[in-house]
Amino acid sequence: MGFNKRYINEEKIKTIIKNEGLLYLIDFIKKPDALIVEDEFSEKVCNIIKENEKMAFVRLLGMGAYGK
Repeated sequence: MGFNKRYINEEKIKTIIKNEGLLYLIDFIKKPDALIVEDEFSEKVCNIIKENEKMAFVRLLGMGAYGK
């Protein structure tokens, strides 16, 4: 059995949301054994998702995770 880790940053989060959607982002953040968070924006997004998945959509939209 392997150890699954993922590196995550603001650019990667916005790309995932744009190309795959929020549900995919939630799985991307919740599934690995470890996340290596590279910036403050990513830390906030990860904390929001881990705190309350149901409210993650509303809070991520409010902080501009979708970008332009």
